[in-house]
Amino acid sequence: MSSLTLNNTVPLHCNSLQWNLLLGFFALLIYVQIAPAAAPEAPQHRPKIGLALGGGGARGLAHIGVLKVLEELRVPIDYITGTSSGAIIGGMYAAGLSPDQIEMRIIGIDWDDMLSDRLARRDLSYRRKQNDRNYLFPVEFGMRGLQPIFPRGLIAGQKVGFFLRSATLRAAGVTDFDKLAVPFRAVATDIETGAPVVLRSGDLAEAMQASMAVPGVFSPLEIGGRLLVDGGMSANVPVETLRAMGADIIIAVNISAPLLNRKQLESIVDISDQTLSMLSLKTNQLQLQQLHGDDILITPDLSSIGTMQFERGAEAVTAGTAAALAQEVLLRNLSAPPKDYTRYLRRQRTKLAAVARVDFIKIDKPERVSEEIITRRLTTRTGTQLDIDTLRGDMTRIYDLGDFERVNFRVVQTDAGEGLEIDAQEKSWGPNYLRLGLNLTDDFEGDSRFNILINYTRTWVNPLGGEWKNEFSIGRTRKIFTEFYQPLDPYSVWFVAPHAQFNQDTRDVYDGDDRIAQYSTKTSEIGFATGLQLGKHGEVRFGLLRDWVRAAPRVGAADLPHYDIRQGAYTTSVAYDRVDDVNFPRNGTLIRSNLFMARKELGADTAYDKLDINWLTAFTYNTHTMFASVELGTNLNNKLPFYDLFTLGGFQNLSGYHAAQLSGKYLAFSRLVYYERVGHLPKAAGNGVYFGASLEGGNVWDNRDDVGLTDLRKSISLFASADTTMGPLYFAYGLSDGGNYMFYLFLGRTF
Repeated sequence: MSSLTLNNTVPLHCNSLQWNLLLGFFALLIYVQIAPAAAPEAPQHRPKIGLALGGGGARGLAHIGVLKVLEELRVPIDYITGTSSGAIIGGMYAAGLSPDQIEMRIIGIDWDDMLSDRLARRDLSYRRKQNDRNYLFPVEFGMRGLQPIFPRGLIAGQKVGFFLRSATLRAAGVTDFDKLAVPFRAVATDIETGAPVVLRSGDLAEAMQASMAVPGVFSPLEIGGRLLVDGGMSANVPVETLRAMGADIIIAVNISAPLLNRKQLESIVDISDQTLSMLSLKTNQLQLQQLHGDDILITPDLSSIGTMQFERGAEAVTAGTAAALAQEVLLRNLSAPPKDYTRYLRRQRTKLAAVARVDFIKIDKPERVSEEIITRRLTTRTGTQLDIDTLRGDMTRIYDLGDFERVNFRVVQTDAGEGLEIDAQEKSWGPNYLRLGLNLTDDFEGDSRFNILINYTRTWVNPLGGEWKNEFSIGRTRKIFTEFYQPLDPYSVWFVAPHAQFNQDTRDVYDGDDRIAQYSTKTSEIGFATGLQLGKHGEVRFGLLRDWVRAAPRVGAADLPHYDIRQGAYTTSVAYDRVDDVNFPRNGTLIRSNLFMARKELGADTAYDKLDINWLTAFTYNTHTMFASVELGTNLNNKLPFYDLFTLGGFQNLSGYHAAQLSGKYLAFSRLVYYERVGHLPKAAGNGVYFGASLEGGNVWDNRDDVGLTDLRKSISLFASADTTMGPLYFAYGLSDGGNYMFYLFLGRTF
């Protein structure tokens, strides 16, 4: 037996087995001490994740709900592609907005107003407001000689464009979409070839707008020499584009609308939607077939939400959230660690290149419209901080000129600093414009009247904005009218306006309730006016005119007289118009006053004065609207000739009486009208449907001493009406205090 002494004090006795074990233990200790440390396990490579957002109009708001879930589950997005509404949501997220910020900007929008190029009437200049009063349809087209030129779409997208630019302002100056907070691509379609066009650089807002330009609805956008329309026609869920960007795993969101059945195909609008849906579904199938492996498809249940039902945007967001949560297990596999995702969000939310000051303003000079006139409508000044509300007003004032299809702004960065570039794109169908109108009334007692109006206007005849307007009326009233309106300064405050017209009309003559004669009258007139605009809400005119009136009986006794009358007069008119809608006003005030002073030294057969004043105001609570109006007329103690008397009668003008049944030298009339909006017309047919009633009181008198309240005539009316694309249409019943009643079918305006 061997022995081992430790510290020379303690003897240790071991057998051979114990000795071998002890030696092995020491050898292990030595190996552990001298062996190199093992390298830590290398981190796994995180796959690049791409998000493909499909198109589908209002249904696209479901993408917001999907983004919310992705952020909740900490799924980082390395690339985004989008088509149509998918390009809108994807572009805003790529520009650095959070899902909540996107939702706040989109859900609260008045989409009926947004999807219209018409400015709010309160924002129009007074002259453009007056075009509404002539029963003109909202559709405008141009003329090249005798050939009509139509716009490329019903909507140019002026308001949509401004919304997209202001929403992505934080990405101003970024022209390479790879340098956005998240690399981004918008997909559009070349309308000439039908090929998909992947927009990877340029103006972000313009790329988003091109991707959503539904053919026939929105005008195409020209980018890089190509006319681009909605990308849904070529790649509605752009999976292939994501793969080309480098995505390893793709999350595709499909919001395509299902095809309508035969019972649902009720109108031309339905047929058009069905055609686009068929094209989108075909491109969907081609793109979705490219999903494979770990790719994830999210399909929200949007079967009850139409492509234009933006008012149901909150429901679409909820549907997107639910569809993404249904894929939670798969999405959690893509989650990033909390610290990594925090860094991702910090980068995605980074505020990019937003302009703080406007160092310069550049205007891309239009061909026809004077650059000076555009400049004078800008209130944004160099050396100041950019204010989006001020800029919105500037764009509105420029667009109000009426000759631009779109007015865009861009924030640009040059060696001179950061500034604004204003691009006012003139209408391709201008500067010769044609508009049509219609006026119709039938009292179901044999008195039917209709007039078709044709308005031809040539704008920008000269650098100050000279405008040549011509109107032609066919029907009960035949009229030819021409006026040359010439502003005298770049601000368009002072103006001159010579005019000439020929008018042929038919007038009824009544004795009590009986029509005893009908006269055909012909009027030829020339005149000259000068005046000034009162801001955008009013106008004052002073003028001279000469006219010749011939009247002969068409119906009546054989001995009825013929008339050949000459007139020459000074004229003055004052107008103030802040009514928000010329068909069915909800708010605002309208005041008009006209003074006519016939003088023999100007060639008048009879010298006399005539003054009339009209005032109207409207106010609304919820869906209930009331407006009150008062009209007064006087001859200013002069002898008013029979051919220029004041008249009353007709719908909402003492509704229980025939049109112009009452006539006299003095007039007083007032009415109180109530109506409630009870429904909507299909968008292609018009706007609201209304039920209402009116209380009317007034009279005409031949002698000033007779004027008073004791003999006022009274009427009421009940009506159903619709704000159609051809104008306000009424079916009405009128009843007078004497028991007379009338029925009306009336297309036209009542004030």
